[in-house]
Amino acid sequence: MERVPRTKPLLMRAGIGLFAVGMLAVLAVFVLFAAGLEDLPVWLSAAAGVITPLGLGLGLWALIREHRKAAKKASQPSATATAAASASAPTSAEESEAPADQAKRG
Repeated sequence: MERVPRTKPLLMRAGIGLFAVGMLAVLAVFVLFAAGLEDLPVWLSAAAGVITPLGLGLGLWALIREHRKAAKKASQPSATATAAASASAPTSAEESEAPADQAKRG
């Protein structure tokens, strides 16, 4: 069976990107504060405080959506799986013989 390479959904990529930008903002806030700057720009503090959890939440939401979609797809029986299951299922004659054979052996 040939495997098709899967790409990340758009929401997941957006979440990862926002989280990375937010973490860079957090790092910049720490570095600037450690350098002695006390009056940091408001946009930098807002980016550090809002974009990071927004990216994390968006990534988690995309992950949950992808998992639910995969689980729903896996729970639906395909035509080949149904045909294979019916081909390997024992007939009623085979089922009735099985207990009789077990009684003779046991």
